[in-house]
Amino acid sequence: MDVTRAQLELHRMNTGFRTMPVCCANQLVRQLLFRFNGNMKSNVIIGGVDPDYGSQLFCTRFDGTTNSVQFTSLGSGNMPAMAVLDSRWTADLDEESARDLVCDAVTVGVDNDLNSGSKVCLCIIRSDFSVHREELDLAKSTPVRGFPLVMKPGCTAILSTIEHRVVPWGEAPVRDGPGSNRGGGGEKENRRREHENHGPPKSKKRRME
Repeated sequence: MDVTRAQLELHRMNTGFRTMPVCCANQLVRQLLFRFNGNMKSNVIIGGVDPDYGSQLFCTRFDGTTNSVQFTSLGSGNMPAMAVLDSRWTADLDEESARDLVCDAVTVGVDNDLNSGSKVCLCIIRSDFSVHREELDLAKSTPVRGFPLVMKPGCTAILSTIEHRVVPWGEAPVRDGPGSNRGGGGEKENRRREHENHGPPKSKKRRME
């Protein structure tokens, strides 16, 4: 933003110190982001008031694409915030209603995203070119479920059960039924299997014909 601010000041001096329109600032940001081929990973919302065109709001993404909008949200928590803006925004909002709407949208975005910070930074630009900035701390409240979730015990049917036996390392599993290794030969059987598993591999003799 410091680079854009310096470029706007130079452009204002070169054009006879006239008031820079909002679209000029947006164009400078677009050129800067497009020059880096999207590697800056910075999304920008540019807003202001022009003497001829009135209120202007631009949504500029990290690759340099932009569009003029009436309301928008960008960032990692933009989907929940956009849902609030889309459901409550109207063209005849007054300043107090718009302020409450923006605070609610940012709060929802922060609650549903871990990377959205913990404050609401308001910047109000009025038609008389006055600017008001304000920071609000979010009140952390316990979320309340809209409907009670009641699950009775035993409501989930058990279709089948499987039991697994845990055998210590180095011991052979005990098999049930005929041919099992229970009895007096169990220790010898374990030693034989251990020798077969850990012994050196036997070389195969090649048969000469």
